Amino acid sequence: MTDQRKFIYTSAGAKKTRLDVFLSEQLPDISRSRIQKLIQCGGVLVNEHTPSVHQFLKDGDVVMTLPTQSPRSGKFPKQERKATFALDIVAHTDDYLIINKPAGLLVHPTASPDTRERTLVDMLLAYDASLGKIGEDPGRPTLVHRLDRDVSGIMIIPRTFAMFEYLKREFKLRRIEKRYTALVYGVMTKDEGEIDFVISRAATGGKMAARPKSQDGKSALTTYKVRERYRAATLVDVQIHTGRTHQIRAHLLAISHPVVGDILYMPKKKPAFTAPFLMLHAEHLGFSDLQNEWKNYSVEPPKEFFDFLKQCS
Repeated sequence: MTDQRKFIYTSAGAKKTRLDVFLSEQLPDISRSRIQKLIQCGGVLVNEHTPSVHQFLKDGDVVMTLPTQSPRSGKFPKQERKATFALDIVAHTDDYLIINKPAGLLVHPTASPDTRERTLVDMLLAYDASLGKIGEDPGRPTLVHRLDRDVSGIMIIPRTFAMFEYLKREFKLRRIEKRYTALVYGVMTKDEGEIDFVISRAATGGKMAARPKSQDGKSALTTYKVRERYRAATLVDVQIHTGRTHQIRAHLLAISHPVVGDILYMPKKKPAFTAPFLMLHAEHLGFSDLQNEWKNYSVEPPKEFFDFLKQCS
C-alpha cells in the first residue's frame, strides 16, 4: 500500500526526467517496476491528471502519489469476498423482517456452475424455515427485491404470504422509497440532478447500459443530491424511482460519475484512485405497512465505508 505524498519537480538544469525515474529517486524503498505498475494503476497524478509511465516532467510539475492497494498485478485490486456472514436483523415484526445485508453476500442462488456458496436465502431459511413457503419461486423464497452482491444495506423480507403479495404490488407501483449513499468519481457541479436514461443489456461484458430515451430500453429514473464534495470525488444521496438491474451504477456511469470501487462499471480511462470495495450502500427504506402506517428504516454504511471517506478529505 502507498501513502499520499506530494513532490514538485525541479530540473536544476538537468536533462528531462521521466516520471518513473523521478519517483524512483524520491521513493528509494520502492522498486522501479513497482512504481511503473503504480502509475499504470492510476495511483499517481501529475498536475491532477493521470499520466503515462514514461511521461517526461517539466519544471514545476506537481507529482502526487495516492493511497492505493499494492499494485503488484498492475490492475485494480479485486474486491474481497468474506467467507462467513451473520444475519443482521434491524427490525422484527409479525409481517416482515428488516435486515442489513453485508457487501459480498449473494442474495439468492444463481445458475452458475461454480461451487454452491451460502446465500442470504440460506441464512433466512436457517433463521426461520417457514419463510421457505412464502413466494412464487422455490429457489428465491420470500424475496420481493434484491441488492447486488457487492452492495451493502437495507432489505425488507416478508414473513407472511399476505405481506409478500402486498410488497410485490407496492414495489411494482413504485410506492416504496429507496435511498442509497454513494461515493462517485469527480466533483459534481450541480447540487442535485435527475437521470432518466433508458436501461438495456449491453452487447458485451455482462452488464447493463444506460442510453438516451430515444433508444430502445426500459424506462428508469434516478435522482441524486450532493451530500459532500471532496477533492476528486463526491458523496451523494441517491434515490431510485424504478428498480432496473444495476440502475444506479449504470446511470452514474452514463453521466461520467461512476461509483468509486466499481470494477464492472468502470470508465474506459482508469480513474486516479479506487477503493477495495464498492462505495454504494442502501441506506433507507420507507413504505406503508398492512395497517397503512408509514414506516421508515435506515442503516448506516459499514465502518469501512467511513474509513475510506476519511482518505478522500
